[in-house]
Amino acid sequence: MNAILNNLGFVIKHFETIKEWLSSNEFKTRYKDENHPYPSLLDPNKLKDINEELNYHSIDANLAWELNLPLPDNYEFVFLTNGSCGHMSMFLYFKLCNIYRNWMANSEKDLYKIAFNIYNKSNTTYNIFSYQGSRIMPKLFSLVNKKTPLLVLVRDPIEMIKSFTNHIVKHILKFNLTYDYNKVLKNLYWNLQDSPSLDKIPTFIESYFKISSKINYFTKTNLKIFIDTKDLIGEKCFNTMCNLSKIFHFNHPIENQKDYFITPFVSKVMDMLPLVLIIHSKDFNNIFSKNKINIQNDESLFLSGGIEVIITFKKMAFYQNQENLIDVTNILLNKKYNIEEDILFLIKQQDYKKLKNYCHISSIRQYLNEFMECFSSKISEEKLKLYNANDILNYFKGNTLLRQKLKAILDEELTYIKQQRPDIVASWKYYQEFEKMCEELDGGS
Repeated sequence: MNAILNNLGFVIKHFETIKEWLSSNEFKTRYKDENHPYPSLLDPNKLKDINEELNYHSIDANLAWELNLPLPDNYEFVFLTNGSCGHMSMFLYFKLCNIYRNWMANSEKDLYKIAFNIYNKSNTTYNIFSYQGSRIMPKLFSLVNKKTPLLVLVRDPIEMIKSFTNHIVKHILKFNLTYDYNKVLKNLYWNLQDSPSLDKIPTFIESYFKISSKINYFTKTNLKIFIDTKDLIGEKCFNTMCNLSKIFHFNHPIENQKDYFITPFVSKVMDMLPLVLIIHSKDFNNIFSKNKINIQNDESLFLSGGIEVIITFKKMAFYQNQENLIDVTNILLNKKYNIEEDILFLIKQQDYKKLKNYCHISSIRQYLNEFMECFSSKISEEKLKLYNANDILNYFKGNTLLRQKLKAILDEELTYIKQQRPDIVASWKYYQEFEKMCEELDGGS
């Protein structure tokens, strides 16, 4: 009823078409009998026919959302996961296999519009519907109506809590040569503290594990496949993606790209990068150095005429579609640094000649070599601050109400995994220790 009232002009203009559909047996079977909360105002089968006046290509995404139209069925499977489960790694592997996905947005409607436009664009790409957020989005999920397989990426919940507790807040994304690189590379954590805090845990556990709650909305899935984060580590990762390619019929991973699969994507380097450095002639007489005093000046960040240098690493550059940028690492750095990832300095093709001709290139090199020395030491410092899984278990051991709350949440949210892949749950070392703790301290209640 709301869909009709909110779109009266459209309903009046196409009254006969809508009336015919709402009176049809298919509408009754598909929506009315199932008490579907978001019934489509147009026949989804006719929407696929470009010869129809009203079809997916003649209706824009905004109107499609208002009319409760199911997403165009140009997607091959649904991928669900939670935060801190390795979704960014999985997205990288999807890209390597030429799998296109809808990206994230802040609202249900925006997520729908992104997916709608991707699926409407081409029938020649291999598309999926993907969601890794913690919020339940009832309308969006209800409009993913195609009968498809479901792929779910899961992880030991205690390790998820550990990762999210250790997560940093990126407070500087762009800087210039006047910035103190110690401040640029300073890691801030929850509540902008200098170190991670276990006090963060009560703020997110209630909403962080909604996996069964999400799966429940995807009633049209005809196959559920669960994989564990451990399946995406080292050699096992390449084999996992090869096996999935056979099940879901996407492009088989290429042997000469194997390095992308078997080396870690998520690391402390990834927490701190990417960053963007603006090199601008305005700052050449005010370059920061550990050996002199200068004044930070943000002005060049907003001026034209500078060079944008993306400081990143190989996997992130590929993930962010930056393969066509020019690698100027050897021009800007004087030596290699002992860091777990090869750091890259990338610029646009048109800026390459300009950079090489800068008369202040030696001063830029000095700044960036000092930056890299700082970066290397920061990684070592920050790793010492991080909590491990045993720290998380000990925290719950001393917090009865929170422990019982987490136990109740996980009992509900791990239902599907326990039913279909008890072997995965049994392999979760720290979750099993948590269960044992609850049994000993609370009698399993």
